[in-house]
Amino acid sequence: MTMTHLKNPIIWLISPHVVLATGLYLLADRYLSVSVMLGPTLAYAGFWAILGFVALYSRPVKIRFLTGLLVLTLIMPVRFIDWDTRKPFLKDLYRIQPGMTLPQVEQIMGQYRQGSGWPANPNPEAQHPGELTIPDSIIYRHTDEGWGDSDWGVVTFADERVIEVQFLPD
Repeated sequence: MTMTHLKNPIIWLISPHVVLATGLYLLADRYLSVSVMLGPTLAYAGFWAILGFVALYSRPVKIRFLTGLLVLTLIMPVRFIDWDTRKPFLKDLYRIQPGMTLPQVEQIMGQYRQGSGWPANPNPEAQHPGELTIPDSIIYRHTDEGWGDSDWGVVTFADERVIEVQFLPD
């Protein structure tokens, strides 16, 4: 008996493309926090929903739509899972907009560590010890743990206003 002969629609809960789409997304979100950005998340979910719709062409339309809906239902809530401190950090960092002032930035990012955490000169006998900085910028970090201690949120200012926000991953 082939899958096309199965009458029970519950089989589509374990459809390979649903499992693959969800598994890849969970991995990407766990290690890259991709769900922080709604646009790419919708594009990813849409791609897999359409792929499933096409791959299940011989199935009834109802089954194809339910499979696409299942992909969306499994992927979209992932944006609300904070696996670690990186995702909340990125959510806050991406709230910063060009034109904001330092007090506005501090209101959003004040809970995080400031500074690169790197020595300005790795030579222990350096004449000018201190921390590595980026001119006209504030570096924010969400953890001191090895896996993310160099995840930098860099906010660059000109004329006391934000001109650029970057995330530089560890």
